[in-house]
Amino acid sequence: MQFDLDIRSEQSGLFLHLRDMILSFDTLKEKKNAKQTSYYDQYSAICFLRVRKEKVRLSFANGGRLNKQFKELTGDSKIVRFMEFSSVADVDNKRVKAMIEESLLLNIEKAAIKDLRNSIR
Repeated sequence: MQFDLDIRSEQSGLFLHLRDMILSFDTLKEKKNAKQTSYYDQYSAICFLRVRKEKVRLSFANGGRLNKQFKELTGDSKIVRFMEFSSVADVDNKRVKAMIEESLLLNIEKAAIKDLRNSIR
């Protein structure tokens, strides 16, 4: 499991800091798998954590839509965007929490639109 590698890495303190921040949202559940640690609400994925070299990458499932408001997200994927951190001091806790909150709202919005479409058919 990638989680086990991440918590034994040199960046374990940073990884655990970000993990604790994510899990401070009661609606999020953690899923450990072979490639990364994922966090989901009742609708879909919110974000993913993984240690990569000497950094911790925090990826957002709705990053493409978040990127309009949060310019610090990088990546060229249509959907997923990410941020990388080298130390706990690099993390703007308020900003990361705002990104998670916006991701939660985007998932609610997507689910509501899907339900609306299904009710019209």
